Amino acid sequence: MTTLEADLNASRTLIELATRLGRTCLDEQTPLEKELETPEINNTVERIERLLTRTDPRAWQHAPRRGYASLLENTEAGRLLYGLKSFYPVGHLAVLRGLCHGALDLFFEDFRGRLELSDGVPFPYATRPIQPIFREETTPYQLTIGNRLLLKKTGFRLFDNVDRSITVTLDFSFRDQLDAIAWPSSWLPPPPGDELRPLNCLPRIGTIHTRLDKDRLDYKIDKGRVFWVRPKDCSLDETWERLEAVKQAQIAVLPELSLCSPDALQQKIEEDHKKYSPLIVAGSAHAIVQEGGKPTRVNECHVYIEGKLALRHRKIRPLDTRHIGNEPPPKDPIRENIDPQHQLTLLSGAKTRLAVVICSDLVDVGIPRLIEECGVNLLLVPSLTYRTGAFTGTTDKLATHCQGLSVVVNPILDKVESHARAPFTTIATVPRSSANRKSREYFLPRRKTNPYAVLDPNQPLVGALQWG
Repeated sequence: MTTLEADLNASRTLIELATRLGRTCLDEQTPLEKELETPEINNTVERIERLLTRTDPRAWQHAPRRGYASLLENTEAGRLLYGLKSFYPVGHLAVLRGLCHGALDLFFEDFRGRLELSDGVPFPYATRPIQPIFREETTPYQLTIGNRLLLKKTGFRLFDNVDRSITVTLDFSFRDQLDAIAWPSSWLPPPPGDELRPLNCLPRIGTIHTRLDKDRLDYKIDKGRVFWVRPKDCSLDETWERLEAVKQAQIAVLPELSLCSPDALQQKIEEDHKKYSPLIVAGSAHAIVQEGGKPTRVNECHVYIEGKLALRHRKIRPLDTRHIGNEPPPKDPIRENIDPQHQLTLLSGAKTRLAVVICSDLVDVGIPRLIEECGVNLLLVPSLTYRTGAFTGTTDKLATHCQGLSVVVNPILDKVESHARAPFTTIATVPRSSANRKSREYFLPRRKTNPYAVLDPNQPLVGALQWG
């Protein structure tokens, strides 16, 4: 057990201090919440919170020469905290809540770095005023749902790692561009009977469905392991044509393993990005990369924002499948032959928290829980699967708990003999409260020769996807 004063003076930066306080609060959450049930203690915490909110937030950005405790000397907040010393760790929580309202708000207001999350790190919600679009059909704000948590309505929550095999990082490097893309100015007409129209809306998403049916899929299977899954034709002419055809969408997404190398699109996007959507999730590809002096097999996806490589995501959970190309179903599942990965990076802005994961990542146990824990409100998923699986379990939870928009994009694949139709091309989930209007699965229309479409998630999903 460390005293509040010890934590204040041991910290050299605001984030280090906030993490120490947050970790202590998480470790002692049960007795802490019990103490807060006493009205006098709870009222004192709220009083300290208000007093710290009024302090100069700039003073907390770096530790003073005599330590952070010096900022509380000879203050009413310091006197009240002294009175809470016997109610460990109530004082930690009071200071942390006060920092959330001032110093931490200022820190994250213009933060453009990378923040690795560990237990107790406080991080801001990414929220946007989505109610004007869906009206009473909107799922609740994260702040409303999180009101019972330790930080209540401060606009922050404490990270609690639910899968310690994965390191989570929030990357704010593209914060302004990301918010402009994912919460663009509205083109929507005003709702019937309403003279006002929302100033912003959800982004339109172009979906590119590479044809991998009719013996167009190449792969290598060895001893029940599959790798080098890719199109037999690695030319990109049709891909570029389809990307240009959906350029009116803010985002374009290609399917998993639809490219022959992870960086296949990079040079042309960098040279002429204005011809395409400002954010492109460039499918994925199998590759062997050198790491630590040894070859590592990966399934890697590149994400570009305004012509710049913003994110590399490597698939964490390998696929197990009984369906691949025209292979007869094996007795035992075939496993994707990729090496273990342990990194999940989320692109973040003030209004947007974007996760890009690959196919079976979404049906893992830990990854969906981490995505939800971090308040992801935009989820884009390149996939290659013959079955829908458990995708909508995760996407529905994000829509409910984070007002999340999720889109899964699949290639054109052959129909499995036991199925009534060919696999889906797109799954979309939006933050509508009505269960039968929240998610929809889309399939390639008959006689459709140009397999690309644009999804407008602001419209009812039944007519939201327009094929090219």
